[in-house]
Amino acid sequence: MGILAILFIIAAVIGIIAGMDQLVDSVRRKFTKKEATSHTELSEAQIDLIAQRITKILALDERGEIDEGADINKLKASEDELEAALRQMPSLDAESALHLAYAFSLSWDYQGRREDARKVLRDALERVLAQGQSAPADLQILVLDRASLLAIKQADCKEGEAYANKMSELGRETGRELVEATALQRLGRLRYLCCEFDQARDLLEESLIKFQNLKPADFDWRKIAWVQFDLGELEVDQGNFTVARDWLKKSLDSYQRSGLTDNNSEGTLRVNFAFVLHRLGDRQGARAQMTAAGKVLEHEGRQENYFRWYLHFCGRMAMSEGDLSRADKFFKDSLEIFYARKDGLGVVRSLLGFSCLAAMEGKYVKAARLLGAENSLRSGEVGLPQPPLDWKSEVELMESHARGALGQTAFDAARAKGMLMTLEEAVATTLSR
Repeated sequence: MGILAILFIIAAVIGIIAGMDQLVDSVRRKFTKKEATSHTELSEAQIDLIAQRITKILALDERGEIDEGADINKLKASEDELEAALRQMPSLDAESALHLAYAFSLSWDYQGRREDARKVLRDALERVLAQGQSAPADLQILVLDRASLLAIKQADCKEGEAYANKMSELGRETGRELVEATALQRLGRLRYLCCEFDQARDLLEESLIKFQNLKPADFDWRKIAWVQFDLGELEVDQGNFTVARDWLKKSLDSYQRSGLTDNNSEGTLRVNFAFVLHRLGDRQGARAQMTAAGKVLEHEGRQENYFRWYLHFCGRMAMSEGDLSRADKFFKDSLEIFYARKDGLGVVRSLLGFSCLAAMEGKYVKAARLLGAENSLRSGEVGLPQPPLDWKSEVELMESHARGALGQTAFDAARAKGMLMTLEEAVATTLSR
């Protein structure tokens, strides 16, 4: 599975809510109204602060300008404020609870508290979907979209599909073709995660047609670009690199037609395009794309999601060219950031890289142990049961060499030992090279 497709779909959160000031004023009034009877009152200053944060987060999201690093880091409330607001949420009406749940989910997801982020959304949505409490359809759609995205990040196909289907239903009821198109894209991503590629392709292509035929007020080249990106990643995972190249080239072209400048998005598209060019043997083209991606991504900061995945892909390309020293450096640089930022997905992909490197250096026991650690941590701690198909050829070659050198029994024993490693032990093993 192309992991960047999972990580960067966050950038496609739809901008649907209008009238931000009125919505946030409504939230503030409802907080104030509850203060008289609440046992966990928020002060006037805290109410204003939370309302301001909600305003800024929703406004950034509406414009498609959410920065997973600097912006959310600045906007997130202190733990005390979050916990105080969370305790007060049961006394709020459904509309206010949805507002706060959305804001909290952004902050907590960024902090690595993904289960907390999903729970706060789930609880708020429960009040509307199961208990029948009222909230504006636009707000429900925004929160449903966020909940489906978090489910995608944790490969929870069942919950993600339920939220995306409800989102599609609301889109039809309110005549919002943009919402229907977005829901189809989410459903396509979920089928993709379940490795149901034919269904995923059909859903994504249907979504693309809808996006391409939206009214001018809703038309957005960026959304078209991200569906084309998804279709390209799907073909990568099936080994159809020529078809993938065409989709990813279209994706980059569509994004550039939007006329908007977003270094993170441009860098993401270029990195994936470079990877496919490299797989097709076009190393010059791949290097040109990676050079361009590196410039725009480093401008955003080395700690960003996007830049650490850029480093990871640099490591993969160096490894495939036999430059083990450079590959080791890139993998280490990216792993250190992945681990510091509690990015479990990044850590387990790094373990695959180091496992393959170990085999190429003749360290077959270590290669088998790291493979075992990746298998266990990916399916357990990270929650992705399917192995990454875009690593299939490298892993098969590594396993073949390791088994041949160690014998089946010794290989299995080393792999089983690796499956007992904690995430911290696995990271320590890789960084002790």
